[in-house]
Amino acid sequence: MAKQAAPVKKNQTITLTFEDLTHEGNGVGKVNGYPLFVPHGLPGEEAVVKVVKVNKNFGFGKLLEVNQASDDRVEPPCDVYYKCGGCQLQHMSYDMQLEMKRNQVKNVMRKIAHMEEVPVHSTLGMNDPWRYRNKIQIPVGKKNGELITGFYQKRSHHIIDDMDTCVIQDDSNDRLVEAVLC
Repeated sequence: MAKQAAPVKKNQTITLTFEDLTHEGNGVGKVNGYPLFVPHGLPGEEAVVKVVKVNKNFGFGKLLEVNQASDDRVEPPCDVYYKCGGCQLQHMSYDMQLEMKRNQVKNVMRKIAHMEEVPVHSTLGMNDPWRYRNKIQIPVGKKNGELITGFYQKRSHHIIDDMDTCVIQDDSNDRLVEAVLC
């Protein structure tokens, strides 16, 4: 049997419509049945995507431009959201985040536990979904002989040092980091 090639190639730019979300919140779109996982894509959106990795059964892409945005797309409140590796869902409405998490539980119950009959109730949300984390790990490094701190860039050990606050950390954590740098 001949090996079937993926319908996309690395570095190819395509237009893709997202159908679903992964458990990490990545958009899922398909090209001739071949799934592409794209961070920051939302179901129902049409976008221009650059293919960055091609595997046998699936690939990964990078969102370049949203042609048709979902009603659930929101502007992230964090200035470094698209660089930082600490959050993955700030581009989607809070209601969509809660529904995504509910669907994760439903999928686990169905696919792994084989218990489709178990009711999965709506996810209980917070009145204010910001400033809730009370534990932090902040990398410290040096840049041009100066002490820096921040969070790691996604999938790296590069410290994002151009941030003054983190909208999901408790305010006291921001003040603690500031005190360390003084």
